[in-house]
Parts: sequence; C-alpha cells; structure tokens
Amino acid sequence: MKSDALKALHVLLQVTWPCIPRHTTKIMNILLTLVCDIKVDERETLNSVKQEIMDKIHSCLVLLQKIDHVKVAVAVNAVKDANLDVPQLRSFLSDTFQHECKGDISVQESL
Repeated sequence: MKSDALKALHVLLQVTWPCIPRHTTKIMNILLTLVCDIKVDERETLNSVKQEIMDKIHSCLVLLQKIDHVKVAVAVNAVKDANLDVPQLRSFLSDTFQHECKGDISVQESL
C-alpha cells in the first residue's frame, strides 16, 4: 500500500510540479518520517519490500529536489544539523543528495 501511495505521489509531482513548491516542506516531512519508520521497523517485513519502498522514496525526493531545490536543501540541512537518534536517516539523505543539481534541469527531463 505504501508503495502504491509513493507511486501516486511521484506521478502527482510530475504532473503538478508548478504547484508543488508551496507544499515542499510538508511533502519532505512525510517522506522523511516514512524513511524513519522503515529504517527502525523491526517487524518481519521482507527486505525486498523495504528496499522497494526506499527506492520509491528516493525517486520522489530526487524529483522534489529538481522542483524546489532550495527548500529541499534547507530541509536536508536541518535534519543533518538536528541531534536525531536515527543515523540511518542521515545516511539515507547523504546517499540521496550526494550530488547537487547543477544547471537548469527541467522536471520534464525526468518524465
């Protein structure tokens, strides 16, 4: 179910990208909360299912960065600067945003 919701979010980001910047912070909060939930989940969820969800979160975050790189950078830096007891989140963010978007990248290129 989470996987389908993330797929729908990705399509929503692609289709409605001009309207997304006013919602970037809320979307980031939801996605990062989901990352934390997945990383600390100790239930018997298959690793392949967790990885599929993490891949879709990654895809949404990368697209969100292309849409509104300033707010995404602020949010990522805030998480990195916060004293959170979730090292996996910092690691995930470092892996996801290891390269800054250079130049004028159109969202349409990722469609």
